[in-house]
Amino acid sequence: MTSSSRTAIFAALAGNCLIAATKFGAALLTGSSAMMSEVIHSVVDTGNEILLLYGLRRPQLPADEEFPFGHGKEVYFWSFVVALLIFAAGAGFSIYKGISNFISPTPVEYLYVNYIVIGLSAIPVAENLQLCRIRVGHIAVRPGVRNSLQLVTTS
Repeated sequence: MTSSSRTAIFAALAGNCLIAATKFGAALLTGSSAMMSEVIHSVVDTGNEILLLYGLRRPQLPADEEFPFGHGKEVYFWSFVVALLIFAAGAGFSIYKGISNFISPTPVEYLYVNYIVIGLSAIPVAENLQLCRIRVGHIAVRPGVRNSLQLVTTS
């Protein structure tokens, strides 16, 4: 695992924690179920970064009796777990909030706060995207990788 991969994940982790706290404050202030769904989304993203860090660490373990070929493929397993969590937690909470708000609707107050928070949440996401773009650019300059990337983008 390279330090730049860990740096990108830690940056995303810090950004998602900040975003989740901000959205939680906005959800409490406005009473918006959509903003509360955004809180759950950010919390799930934060948990995903923790799982990705764990998944990047596991392949470094040496081979043993139980895993004679090593743990190298575990990174794919943990990435799959992350994808399942994003889908399951997001869908489950959205269904729950949809049904509960259908049964007993509540008015949303201070709607402009939601728009401000969503807009400001784009800042840490954009910063992390830039960090990841730099990381991908670093990988792409390796011999052979650039040609494979060109094949993908031109086909």
